[in-house]
Amino acid sequence: MAGEFWREKPLAALTPQEWEALCDGCGRCTIYPERSAQVPDCLQLHASFTQFHWLPQTCAYRLRAQGAPLPAWHPLVSGRADSVRAAGRVIGAYAVSEAEVEDLEGHLIDDARLEGRFRRR
Repeated sequence: MAGEFWREKPLAALTPQEWEALCDGCGRCTIYPERSAQVPDCLQLHASFTQFHWLPQTCAYRLRAQGAPLPAWHPLVSGRADSVRAAGRVIGAYAVSEAEVEDLEGHLIDDARLEGRFRRR
């Protein structure tokens, strides 16, 4: 990948490799490379770039769709693959799979509560 593509290119112009690199992995599961087979509605390159409002406010796809810069803890900016975890931005520490719960609605958290959790760390 050439240069700082995440600053230089709009989302629609990203290659598949650049699209993948833009993901910070905050919700990464152990089978990330097969996530499209496991989660058919996972973000794809052909997604509508105006539909990212539902993603967390720190999501790289949402930030780039809004023309905002990536945070300092993003691996593309920090140059470190572990910077997302080091910044406390991964959900794996408190999230559970929907396959493991009976009352799914009892486990949902809204974006405001999630962002508040991140700010306290």
